[in-house]
Amino acid sequence: MLFTSRKAHQVDKFIAELPFDPEPRRLIGIVHDVSSFSEFGNLDATLHQSMSHGVDIWINNAAVSDSYTNFHEHTPEGIQRIIQTNLTGSILSTRLALDVIKRKSSSKPGHIFNVVGAGSNSMPTPMFAIYGCTKAAIKQFVETVRQEIRSSKTPGIGMHIISPGMMPTDLLVQNATKDQLRFFNILCEEPDTVAEYIYKEIMRVVQKNDLRTDIKYMTVPRIMYHLLTSHTRANRFFNVDK
Repeated sequence: MLFTSRKAHQVDKFIAELPFDPEPRRLIGIVHDVSSFSEFGNLDATLHQSMSHGVDIWINNAAVSDSYTNFHEHTPEGIQRIIQTNLTGSILSTRLALDVIKRKSSSKPGHIFNVVGAGSNSMPTPMFAIYGCTKAAIKQFVETVRQEIRSSKTPGIGMHIISPGMMPTDLLVQNATKDQLRFFNILCEEPDTVAEYIYKEIMRVVQKNDLRTDIKYMTVPRIMYHLLTSHTRANRFFNVDK
């Protein structure tokens, strides 16, 4: 497995927090900025050297957002940073992933997963306008590339969307009001719970050689269950009634 992060200390932190000791040369972490086109050559070279057999699963998960604020209060630099990381980064990463998968030595399909969030359902995202815009664009991008692959009859490439739903991350709760935190308590889920579900779904998609199925954690039945049991979820993540 190879993973990337923009900062070296985040690479080290990920390895240190693994619940097992990775075997030598089986886990590779490198510093890589997805928003910078010039860095993709180094990533490709690393993939050539360390994963010469090719890549079976590729996940684009990088995302940033500015503080919880109105659109007109965003700085031009902040707008550019969000778009370059969330949207441009996903597009450039998908482009490299397609090249890498096409070089696979085996006939086993390769799968590209792009992670989306608020905005990908085309609903407004007040106070997160740029973030929501990028996630909506990623969904459209994936669906378009998936259709291009299908039309060109390119064999062995799956394009997928992962929608993990709400989790109590800093990205979600920064500057949130008490009413919003109460809402988050109802719909948010433990990251480990979501991760386990998504992992199983990814493995199911790969094992079935399914090239088009998307993965969504917060389905309508699950939302209804959370709402109906909301009384048991009060202050689950954020104690807003003290």
